[in-house]
Amino acid sequence: MRIAMDARKLRQADSGIGSYTLNLARALLAADQEIELLLICHATGGRGRLPDPRVTEVVFPFPPTSPFTAQKERTCHEWQTGDFAI
Repeated sequence: MRIAMDARKLRQADSGIGSYTLNLARALLAADQEIELLLICHATGGRGRLPDPRVTEVVFPFPPTSPFTAQKERTCHEWQTGDFAI
């Protein structure tokens, strides 16, 4: 099974989300020898934290205006409908 993970926060592995992401990836790799992970990283860091042949890292330059990187809080309705201004 291949699993893609948003790994942008791995550059801050001492943060809550970064630590959770790193530990989740490690646990998935330990739980099943068939699992392959695709880590989607930001170009500015966080790469190389999981040296395993089953891990592939790709760099994707998320733009600052992407709804995936926006700092503004969104409501459930806004995320479900896409009805929000960037």
